[in-house]
Formats: sequence, C-alpha cells, structure tokens
Amino acid sequence: MIGYDKEGNEYKIVDTKQCQINSVIAFMKILGFNYTPNEFIHEGASFYSVRHGFRYGVGRISFATAVYLHNTNPKAYNHIFPQEKISVAELYSAQKAKIVEVAKLQYSRKNKKITCQNYMVTFTSIENQALYLGEI
Repeated sequence: MIGYDKEGNEYKIVDTKQCQINSVIAFMKILGFNYTPNEFIHEGASFYSVRHGFRYGVGRISFATAVYLHNTNPKAYNHIFPQEKISVAELYSAQKAKIVEVAKLQYSRKNKKITCQNYMVTFTSIENQALYLGEI
C-alpha cells in the first residue's frame, strides 16, 4: 500500500508490529533478558533475567518496562536498575542491536496481546530497513 505525506512524497505503508517486537527482544537479549510471551496465565508478556535474577533481585520485568528501556536514553538505565551492574559496553551493544529507533508498542492485559500504537518507524540502518521491508 502506498501513502503520501503533506509534501506529496510517496511512502510505503507496512505493518511493522513484528519488526518493533523483534527490536525490543534483540535489545533486551544483549542486556541479559529473555522474552516470555505468556509464561503464566495471569501475567502477560514479560522478560526474565538469565544472569541478574537471583544476584540482583531483578528476575522479571514487564513488557512495558522493556519498551521504555528500548526507547529511552542509556543514561537513564541506572535510575531504573540502580543495583544492576550493566556495563557501558553492554549498553552500546544493546543500542546497536536495535532494529528501529523507537518501538511504539503496548501490552493489553484485557486482550492478552501486544498492540502497535503507530506503524511509522525509523530504522537504525539501511540494512534493517531493506530486510524488513522485503527489499533484499
């Protein structure tokens, strides 16, 4: 599907929900968290720590927190996890692992689904854009 902006420039309209989810998952994996879509009946999508859980007390974080971490400045991470020992190298590696700059996702407890609030994304690289838009 093709769309046009205010200036009349043509752009491609694509469903980027899965691309945004993959970006958050890749980002969190570098920080040591794995994705669990629905591990428990009453809990929704979340991330659990594979290396920080017992040592630092951060065993599980919500999907909303993961999206916030993905979208925020790396300097804010210490405010969220002050006890967590995440190195600067890990933070930069996690930033490089992102597929899109900002993920516009929200987990709906009512529907038990991840919803996309906005499909307009800015890719972090030309390669990611070509891969996810099917141009390769």
